[in-house]
Amino acid sequence: MSGGTQLATLAGPALGGALVAFLGPAPAFAIDAASFVISALSLLGIRTARRHSPAAAAAAALADNAGARSSARSRPGSCARPGGPPSSDRPPSWLTPSSQGSASAAGGRSARRRRPRRRRPPA
Repeated sequence: MSGGTQLATLAGPALGGALVAFLGPAPAFAIDAASFVISALSLLGIRTARRHSPAAAAAAALADNAGARSSARSRPGSCARPGGPPSSDRPPSWLTPSSQGSASAAGGRSARRRRPRRRRPPA
């Protein structure tokens, strides 16, 4: 993650909590909604590339397919690697998603076995 993303991840919840504490929930939600409107308007200002003709698009797709075939021939079995795309050829690139999936499955299995106990209110 970049420094800006890490800063936003760290400061965002703290700022949101401060807004709710000082202004209340309704103004905090209004400020949050306004930030999304500003973001949407900013996205509308981005210029996109021109669309190419259908023939140029077909040629680009064929070139992409040729690259994928070349990659599959040079690394046989890479598409069968668990948890990673065929283009990942180093363990660190597929280890994280694979371990996250395994941890999620293990957590789901353990949660399914246990039933929460209801606490009886003190008499």
